[in-house]
Amino acid sequence: MPLSADDLRKACQPNITTVTIPGLGEVCIRTMSLRHRDSYEKAAVDAGGRLPHDFRSEYLSRCICDPDGKLQFDSPEGREQLKDFDSAVCSRLFDAALRHNRMTESDIKELAGN
Repeated sequence: MPLSADDLRKACQPNITTVTIPGLGEVCIRTMSLRHRDSYEKAAVDAGGRLPHDFRSEYLSRCICDPDGKLQFDSPEGREQLKDFDSAVCSRLFDAALRHNRMTESDIKELAGN
């Protein structure tokens, strides 16, 4: 029997996983909502054939969450904070977020026209 709209809403809640950062602890990463993914992809396309300079912090701002799935850096201030984080830590989180959202860095480059 097909899912009802309510069943589909319940089934499509963000999926949360944790990423262990050695020496720091665990960070929660969630799948993006369709709204967040569409806006990220639109920003990549709107960049005029190049990747936005802050494509990693923009991506992570749509994925780093608390254990309940509430995004932690989805404001302009939060995105600015992410830009000052250790690049090795953020690379690990970015790679995990890409995998968790079934996206690759080449997908992002393709969106930007590279």
